[in-house]
Amino acid sequence: MEDSRALATLLRSHRPHGANAYYLQNDVGRYPKSGGWALDPFVPPVCPAGSYSLAFLPSDAHNVPLPPQVPGTAHPVIQVPEMSETALVRSKDRAVAAKEDPLLNHPDSIKNRVDFELTTFADAGIQSRMMLTELGQSFAHAQAWRQEAQQAMESMSVLLHRERERLINESSKQGSALAAAQAAKPPTPPDHFGSGLGFLSQILSLLAPGKKDGESVLDALIANDSVASAHKTALLATKAELERAKAALAEAQEQARLAEQAKLAEQARLAEQAKLAEQARAAAEARFAALEAALAALQSEKKPSIKKKPSLHRKHKLTRTSR
Repeated sequence: MEDSRALATLLRSHRPHGANAYYLQNDVGRYPKSGGWALDPFVPPVCPAGSYSLAFLPSDAHNVPLPPQVPGTAHPVIQVPEMSETALVRSKDRAVAAKEDPLLNHPDSIKNRVDFELTTFADAGIQSRMMLTELGQSFAHAQAWRQEAQQAMESMSVLLHRERERLINESSKQGSALAAAQAAKPPTPPDHFGSGLGFLSQILSLLAPGKKDGESVLDALIANDSVASAHKTALLATKAELERAKAALAEAQEQARLAEQAKLAEQARLAEQAKLAEQARAAAEARFAALEAALAALQSEKKPSIKKKPSLHRKHKLTRTSR
């Protein structure tokens, strides 16, 4: 009795969903030959002690086994102990009583079972066609994605090539403009004032005030009574000429100062243009590097994997189980 209960507990621990009967099988054969033994209430097996492969059925009248409790694995192997004579007799009686069920051989029952099997196979066929359709759609989507990715990479390559040519042209134009600006820079005018400055300074020194009473040399000569009047007239003319030369020198010095300021401003402008050109070149190189990195990232993306669908055999078993 204890062996029967332990065996029932063991069998029910491997029981899949929808199983109501079981049968055993080994190298010798199948026990029972057809159908199976009920699980509720439990009917002990009628077979010799030993190791058997355990399979389950929807009912004791079915012959097609259900999938194992863990899909994708083999049927479990159990050890059947030696049963007592009382248990064997009770099991045989129940087996005989089960075989004597009048509904098993009734024409309507047979027709209903055949219709059920036909419906099950039809459902399996429909689901198989739907699965094939889904697989075809998945392959079509994957192919479309690959084509779009290829087109995107080609477009990115074309854009990158055009951007590179634009940057090269822009850099060459900026270099040409900078060279033209440097070539258009006016040459340094000769310094005519340097040589004449000393001479004019010597001449103008005659107009400079002396140490006595703040008078210049010419003023002192003109004021001297011992100098002839004709000589004084010449001295006055010389003084007037020196005054005009002094004014011209002051004006020339102002023009030279303004020219030097313009020269410094032009040099500052050219330096600013060179700085802006260098900044534009650095920004263009940065954009070019970013485009190359984006293209490399796009090329390194993985293609989408297609999720594996369950096999047709396994799908058929699951459909029959749900029925």
